[in-house]
Amino acid sequence: MRRPLTLLALALALLLLHAGAHAQTIHGRLITNDSMPVAPGALVLLVDANGRTVASAVSPASGRFSLSAASGGSYTLRISRIGYAPAESGITLAAGVETESTFVLGSARIELPEVRVQGQPMCGQRTEGDSLASVLWGQVSTALALANESVRSKELRFKTIVEQWRVSGLMTDSLLVPQVNSSVYNTAWPVSSPPVDSLVKYGFILHRDDVSPPPVWFGPDAEFLLSELFFATHCFAVIPPTPEVPDAWVGLSFQPATRGGRSDVVGTIWVDRASAELRRIDYGYTRVPVWSRNRFAGGALTFAILASGDWITQRWFMMVPAMRIHPKTHLPYFENYLKSTGFVWQVHDAKGREIARYTP
Repeated sequence: MRRPLTLLALALALLLLHAGAHAQTIHGRLITNDSMPVAPGALVLLVDANGRTVASAVSPASGRFSLSAASGGSYTLRISRIGYAPAESGITLAAGVETESTFVLGSARIELPEVRVQGQPMCGQRTEGDSLASVLWGQVSTALALANESVRSKELRFKTIVEQWRVSGLMTDSLLVPQVNSSVYNTAWPVSSPPVDSLVKYGFILHRDDVSPPPVWFGPDAEFLLSELFFATHCFAVIPPTPEVPDAWVGLSFQPATRGGRSDVVGTIWVDRASAELRRIDYGYTRVPVWSRNRFAGGALTFAILASGDWITQRWFMMVPAMRIHPKTHLPYFENYLKSTGFVWQVHDAKGREIARYTP
Protein backbone atom coordinates (compact mmCIF):
# COMPACT_ATOMS: atom_id res chain seq x y z
CA MET A 1 0.00 0.00 0.00
CA ARG A 2 1.56 3.26 -1.03
CA ARG A 3 1.03 6.51 0.78
CA PRO A 4 -1.23 8.84 -1.20
CA LEU A 5 0.08 12.39 -1.48
CA THR A 6 -2.04 15.45 -2.18
CA LEU A 7 -0.40 18.68 -3.25
CA LEU A 8 -1.57 21.45 -0.94
CA ALA A 9 -1.26 25.12 -1.74
CA LEU A 10 2.38 25.84 -0.95
CA ALA A 11 3.68 29.39 -0.78
CA LEU A 12 7.38 29.18 -1.52
CA ALA A 13 9.76 32.04 -0.85
CA LEU A 14 13.17 30.86 -2.03
CA LEU A 15 16.23 32.77 -0.93
CA LEU A 16 19.77 31.76 -1.85
CA LEU A 17 22.02 32.21 1.17
CA HIS A 18 25.65 31.33 0.46
CA ALA A 19 27.36 29.10 -2.06
CA GLY A 20 30.39 28.06 -0.07
CA ALA A 21 28.87 25.04 1.68
CA HIS A 22 29.94 21.51 0.93
CA ALA A 23 26.40 20.09 1.06
CA GLN A 24 23.14 21.07 -0.60
CA THR A 25 20.76 22.04 2.21
CA ILE A 26 17.22 23.26 2.45
CA HIS A 27 16.22 25.23 5.55
CA GLY A 28 12.44 25.18 5.78
CA ARG A 29 9.63 26.51 7.91
CA LEU A 30 6.11 25.08 8.10
CA ILE A 31 3.29 27.53 8.78
CA THR A 32 -0.51 27.50 8.68
CA ASN A 33 -2.79 29.70 6.60
CA ASP A 34 -2.69 32.38 9.32
CA SER A 35 1.14 32.39 9.34
CA MET A 36 1.43 30.45 12.61
CA PRO A 37 3.87 27.53 13.00
CA VAL A 38 2.21 24.15 12.52
CA ALA A 39 1.88 21.87 15.52
CA PRO A 40 5.10 19.95 16.26
CA GLY A 41 5.51 16.47 14.87
CA ALA A 42 5.32 16.92 11.10
CA LEU A 43 7.41 14.34 9.25
CA VAL A 44 9.43 15.96 6.46
CA LEU A 45 11.12 13.77 3.83
CA LEU A 46 13.54 14.74 1.09
CA VAL A 47 13.03 12.28 -1.79
CA ASP A 48 15.24 11.97 -4.87
CA ALA A 49 14.16 11.32 -8.47
CA ASN A 50 14.28 7.55 -7.88
CA GLY A 51 11.80 7.75 -5.01
CA ARG A 52 14.50 7.14 -2.38
CA THR A 53 14.37 9.10 0.87
CA VAL A 54 17.76 10.79 1.29
CA ALA A 55 17.02 12.82 4.43
CA SER A 56 14.26 13.19 7.00
CA ALA A 57 13.35 15.44 9.90
CA VAL A 58 10.60 15.92 12.47
CA SER A 59 9.51 19.54 12.88
CA PRO A 60 9.65 21.06 16.39
CA ALA A 61 7.28 23.70 17.83
CA SER A 62 8.95 26.39 15.73
CA GLY A 63 8.06 24.53 12.52
CA ARG A 64 11.64 24.83 11.28
CA PHE A 65 13.69 22.03 9.75
CA SER A 66 16.90 21.49 7.76
CA LEU A 67 17.62 18.70 5.28
CA SER A 68 20.78 18.05 3.26
CA ALA A 69 21.47 16.02 0.13
CA ALA A 70 24.76 14.58 -1.10
CA SER A 71 24.40 16.20 -4.52
CA GLY A 72 22.44 18.94 -6.22
CA GLY A 73 19.42 18.24 -8.40
CA SER A 74 15.65 17.91 -8.40
CA TYR A 75 13.98 16.55 -5.28
CA THR A 76 10.52 16.20 -3.79
CA LEU A 77 9.73 17.47 -0.33
CA ARG A 78 7.01 15.36 1.34
CA ILE A 79 5.28 16.55 4.50
CA SER A 80 3.02 14.30 6.57
CA ARG A 81 1.00 15.24 9.65
CA ILE A 82 -1.33 13.20 11.79
CA GLY A 83 -4.92 14.18 11.08
CA TYR A 84 -4.18 15.99 7.82
CA ALA A 85 -3.69 15.10 4.18
CA PRO A 86 -0.02 14.87 3.21
CA ALA A 87 1.63 17.51 1.04
CA GLU A 88 4.46 17.47 -1.46
CA SER A 89 6.38 20.01 -3.50
CA GLY A 90 9.15 19.76 -6.06
CA ILE A 91 12.33 21.65 -5.20
CA THR A 92 15.72 22.15 -6.83
CA LEU A 93 18.92 22.14 -4.79
CA ALA A 94 21.89 23.80 -6.45
CA ALA A 95 25.32 22.30 -5.81
CA GLY A 96 26.96 23.81 -2.73
CA VAL A 97 24.05 26.18 -2.07
CA GLU A 98 21.80 26.49 0.97
CA THR A 99 18.16 27.28 0.22
CA GLU A 100 15.49 28.71 2.48
CA SER A 101 11.79 27.95 1.94
CA THR A 102 8.51 28.65 3.69
CA PHE A 103 5.65 26.17 3.24
CA VAL A 104 2.05 27.10 3.94
CA LEU A 105 0.03 23.98 4.80
CA GLY A 106 -3.73 23.58 4.60
CA SER A 107 -5.83 23.40 7.76
CA ALA A 108 -8.57 20.98 6.64
CA ARG A 109 -8.50 17.89 8.85
CA ILE A 110 -9.13 14.34 7.69
CA GLU A 111 -12.54 13.01 8.72
CA LEU A 112 -12.71 9.26 9.27
CA PRO A 113 -16.27 7.89 8.99
CA GLU A 114 -17.88 5.45 11.36
CA VAL A 115 -17.44 1.89 10.10
CA ARG A 116 -20.19 -0.67 10.80
CA VAL A 117 -19.27 -3.52 8.43
CA GLN A 118 -15.96 -4.91 7.23
CA GLY A 119 -14.71 -3.53 3.95
CA GLN A 120 -13.63 -5.53 0.93
CA PRO A 121 -10.03 -6.78 1.32
CA MET A 122 -7.51 -5.16 -1.00
CA CYS A 123 -4.13 -6.71 -1.69
CA GLY A 124 -0.78 -5.30 -2.72
CA GLN A 125 -0.95 -2.39 -5.13
CA ARG A 126 -4.77 -2.53 -5.20
CA THR A 127 -4.75 -0.59 -1.94
CA GLU A 128 -3.62 2.57 -3.71
CA GLY A 129 -6.01 5.44 -4.36
CA ASP A 130 -8.55 7.36 -2.33
CA SER A 131 -10.09 4.42 -0.48
CA LEU A 132 -10.61 4.57 3.27
CA ALA A 133 -7.98 1.86 3.67
CA SER A 134 -5.47 4.03 1.84
CA VAL A 135 -6.32 7.09 3.95
CA LEU A 136 -6.01 5.04 7.13
CA TRP A 137 -2.66 3.68 6.09
CA GLY A 138 -1.43 7.20 5.35
CA GLN A 139 -2.08 8.15 8.98
CA VAL A 140 -0.69 4.89 10.37
CA SER A 141 2.49 5.03 8.30
CA THR A 142 3.14 8.61 9.42
CA ALA A 143 2.85 7.64 13.09
CA LEU A 144 5.04 4.56 12.59
CA ALA A 145 7.66 6.60 10.74
CA LEU A 146 7.67 9.20 13.53
CA ALA A 147 8.02 6.46 16.17
CA ASN A 148 10.84 4.90 14.18
CA GLU A 149 12.51 8.28 13.84
CA SER A 150 12.34 8.73 17.63
CA VAL A 151 14.22 5.43 18.03
CA ARG A 152 16.77 6.03 15.27
CA SER A 153 17.63 9.57 16.37
CA LYS A 154 18.72 8.30 19.83
CA GLU A 155 17.52 11.63 21.25
CA LEU A 156 14.94 10.06 23.56
CA ARG A 157 15.50 7.63 26.43
CA PHE A 158 12.65 5.45 27.65
CA LYS A 159 12.74 4.25 31.23
CA THR A 160 10.75 1.04 31.14
CA ILE A 161 9.42 -1.71 33.34
CA VAL A 162 10.13 -5.01 31.60
CA GLU A 163 8.76 -8.32 32.85
CA GLN A 164 9.27 -11.82 31.48
CA TRP A 165 7.11 -14.65 32.76
CA ARG A 166 6.26 -18.26 32.20
CA VAL A 167 2.51 -18.65 32.59
CA SER A 168 0.37 -21.74 32.43
CA GLY A 169 -2.55 -20.19 30.60
CA LEU A 170 -3.71 -17.17 28.62
CA MET A 171 -5.76 -15.58 31.41
CA THR A 172 -3.84 -16.88 34.41
CA ASP A 173 -2.17 -14.59 36.93
CA SER A 174 0.11 -17.29 38.31
CA LEU A 175 3.74 -16.59 37.54
CA LEU A 176 6.32 -19.21 36.84
CA VAL A 177 9.91 -17.97 36.94
CA PRO A 178 9.15 -14.21 36.79
CA GLN A 179 11.95 -11.86 35.75
CA VAL A 180 11.47 -8.15 36.40
CA ASN A 181 13.70 -5.23 35.48
CA SER A 182 12.34 -1.82 36.45
CA SER A 183 15.29 0.43 35.61
CA VAL A 184 15.97 -0.17 31.92
CA TYR A 185 16.81 2.77 29.67
CA ASN A 186 15.48 1.52 26.38
CA THR A 187 16.13 3.20 23.03
CA ALA A 188 15.08 0.36 20.72
CA TRP A 189 11.83 -0.84 19.19
CA PRO A 190 10.36 -3.34 21.70
CA VAL A 191 9.87 -6.17 19.18
CA SER A 192 12.00 -6.94 16.16
CA SER A 193 11.45 -8.46 12.75
CA PRO A 194 14.08 -10.75 11.23
CA PRO A 195 16.36 -9.51 8.44
CA VAL A 196 14.72 -9.45 5.02
CA ASP A 197 16.64 -12.46 3.67
CA SER A 198 15.71 -14.55 6.72
CA LEU A 199 12.12 -13.28 6.60
CA VAL A 200 11.68 -14.29 2.97
CA LYS A 201 13.11 -17.76 3.62
CA TYR A 202 11.84 -18.66 7.11
CA GLY A 203 9.18 -16.12 8.04
CA PHE A 204 8.51 -14.80 11.53
CA ILE A 205 9.23 -18.07 13.38
CA LEU A 206 12.83 -19.21 13.10
CA HIS A 207 13.46 -22.95 13.67
CA ARG A 208 9.69 -23.45 13.43
CA ASP A 209 9.89 -27.21 12.91
CA ASP A 210 13.03 -27.83 14.95
CA VAL A 211 13.40 -29.31 18.42
CA SER A 212 16.92 -28.05 19.11
CA PRO A 213 17.28 -25.15 18.99
CA PRO A 214 13.64 -24.32 19.84
CA PRO A 215 11.59 -21.87 17.75
CA VAL A 216 12.39 -18.17 17.93
CA TRP A 217 9.34 -15.90 17.56
CA PHE A 218 9.78 -12.46 16.01
CA GLY A 219 7.31 -9.57 15.98
CA PRO A 220 6.50 -6.82 13.46
CA ASP A 221 8.70 -3.75 13.88
CA ALA A 222 8.38 -0.36 12.20
CA GLU A 223 10.94 -1.17 9.51
CA PHE A 224 8.90 -4.19 8.38
CA LEU A 225 5.51 -2.49 8.62
CA LEU A 226 6.78 0.38 6.47
CA SER A 227 8.52 -1.86 3.95
CA GLU A 228 7.44 -2.61 0.40
CA LEU A 229 7.58 -6.32 1.33
CA PHE A 230 4.74 -5.81 3.82
CA PHE A 231 2.60 -3.96 1.27
CA ALA A 232 3.26 -6.42 -1.52
CA THR A 233 2.58 -9.59 0.47
CA HIS A 234 -0.46 -8.63 2.57
CA CYS A 235 -4.14 -7.81 2.10
CA PHE A 236 -5.85 -4.99 4.00
CA ALA A 237 -9.46 -4.35 4.99
CA VAL A 238 -11.20 -1.66 7.02
CA ILE A 239 -13.08 -3.20 9.97
CA PRO A 240 -15.44 -1.83 12.64
CA PRO A 241 -14.41 -1.82 16.32
CA THR A 242 -14.59 -5.16 18.10
CA PRO A 243 -15.97 -5.56 21.65
CA GLU A 244 -12.39 -5.46 22.97
CA VAL A 245 -11.65 -1.89 21.77
CA PRO A 246 -13.42 1.51 22.15
CA ASP A 247 -16.31 2.27 19.81
CA ALA A 248 -14.46 5.40 18.69
CA TRP A 249 -11.75 3.34 16.98
CA VAL A 250 -11.59 2.01 13.44
CA GLY A 251 -9.40 -0.90 12.38
CA LEU A 252 -7.23 -1.76 9.40
CA SER A 253 -6.77 -5.52 9.34
CA PHE A 254 -3.87 -7.19 7.56
CA GLN A 255 -3.27 -10.79 6.56
CA PRO A 256 -0.97 -12.64 4.14
CA ALA A 257 -2.09 -12.44 0.53
CA THR A 258 -1.16 -16.08 -0.11
CA ARG A 259 -0.75 -19.22 1.94
CA GLY A 260 2.94 -19.91 1.64
CA GLY A 261 5.12 -22.32 3.55
CA ARG A 262 6.67 -19.75 5.86
CA SER A 263 5.18 -18.21 8.97
CA ASP A 264 3.74 -14.71 8.70
CA VAL A 265 1.89 -12.14 10.79
CA VAL A 266 -1.80 -11.30 10.80
CA GLY A 267 -3.49 -8.59 12.83
CA THR A 268 -5.28 -5.25 13.11
CA ILE A 269 -4.03 -1.68 13.29
CA TRP A 270 -6.37 0.49 15.39
CA VAL A 271 -6.84 4.23 14.78
CA ASP A 272 -8.90 6.81 16.68
CA ARG A 273 -11.54 8.16 14.29
CA ALA A 274 -11.71 11.67 15.77
CA SER A 275 -7.98 12.43 15.84
CA ALA A 276 -6.73 9.90 13.23
CA GLU A 277 -4.05 8.95 15.76
CA LEU A 278 -2.56 5.46 15.87
CA ARG A 279 -3.63 3.65 19.05
CA ARG A 280 -2.62 0.00 18.93
CA ILE A 281 -1.39 -2.84 16.74
CA ASP A 282 -2.62 -6.35 17.58
CA TYR A 283 -0.84 -9.23 15.85
CA GLY A 284 -0.76 -13.00 15.66
CA TYR A 285 0.94 -15.68 13.58
CA THR A 286 0.21 -18.04 10.72
CA ARG A 287 1.91 -21.38 10.04
CA VAL A 288 2.84 -22.04 13.68
CA PRO A 289 4.64 -25.23 14.88
CA VAL A 290 2.44 -28.32 14.93
CA TRP A 291 2.69 -28.75 18.70
CA SER A 292 1.48 -25.16 19.27
CA ARG A 293 -1.64 -25.24 17.10
CA ASN A 294 -4.83 -24.04 18.78
CA ARG A 295 -2.67 -22.17 21.32
CA PHE A 296 -2.53 -18.41 21.62
CA ALA A 297 0.48 -16.77 19.96
CA GLY A 298 0.69 -13.03 19.44
CA GLY A 299 1.08 -9.63 21.00
CA ALA A 300 0.14 -5.97 20.96
CA LEU A 301 1.89 -2.59 20.67
CA THR A 302 0.25 0.49 22.19
CA PHE A 303 1.34 3.97 21.07
CA ALA A 304 1.40 7.46 22.56
CA ILE A 305 2.24 10.92 21.24
CA LEU A 306 4.42 13.31 23.22
CA ALA A 307 3.94 17.08 23.53
CA SER A 308 6.96 17.46 21.23
CA GLY A 309 5.11 15.62 18.46
CA ASP A 310 7.30 12.52 18.82
CA TRP A 311 5.62 9.11 18.86
CA ILE A 312 6.63 6.23 21.11
CA THR A 313 5.62 2.63 21.76
CA GLN A 314 4.34 3.19 25.27
CA ARG A 315 3.44 -0.38 26.25
CA TRP A 316 3.59 -3.83 24.69
CA PHE A 317 3.21 -7.50 25.32
CA MET A 318 4.10 -10.71 23.50
CA MET A 319 3.00 -14.22 24.46
CA VAL A 320 4.02 -17.40 22.64
CA PRO A 321 3.84 -21.14 23.39
CA ALA A 322 6.83 -22.93 24.90
CA MET A 323 7.57 -26.61 24.36
CA ARG A 324 9.09 -29.56 26.16
CA ILE A 325 10.46 -32.81 24.75
CA HIS A 326 8.62 -35.97 25.83
CA PRO A 327 11.14 -38.33 27.51
CA LYS A 328 9.73 -41.43 25.81
CA THR A 329 8.58 -40.33 22.38
CA HIS A 330 11.22 -37.59 22.05
CA LEU A 331 8.56 -35.44 20.42
CA PRO A 332 7.82 -31.81 21.36
CA TYR A 333 4.63 -30.93 23.20
CA PHE A 334 3.13 -27.73 24.62
CA GLU A 335 4.27 -26.99 28.18
CA ASN A 336 3.37 -23.36 28.99
CA TYR A 337 3.63 -19.82 27.64
CA LEU A 338 6.48 -17.34 27.51
CA LYS A 339 5.10 -13.88 28.19
CA SER A 340 7.02 -10.62 27.89
CA THR A 341 5.56 -7.22 28.78
CA GLY A 342 6.95 -3.71 28.75
CA PHE A 343 5.73 -0.34 29.97
CA VAL A 344 7.37 3.06 29.42
CA TRP A 345 6.87 5.14 32.56
CA GLN A 346 9.40 7.92 31.93
CA VAL A 347 10.69 9.62 28.79
CA HIS A 348 13.88 11.70 28.89
CA ASP A 349 15.44 13.90 26.22
CA ALA A 350 19.07 13.76 25.12
CA LYS A 351 20.08 15.98 28.06
CA GLY A 352 18.44 13.68 30.60
CA ARG A 353 15.46 15.92 31.30
CA GLU A 354 12.13 14.22 31.95
CA ILE A 355 9.59 15.20 29.28
CA ALA A 356 6.82 12.66 29.93
CA ARG A 357 5.65 10.33 32.70
CA TYR A 358 3.01 7.61 32.61
CA THR A 359 1.24 5.55 35.26
CA PRO A 360 0.28 1.88 34.85
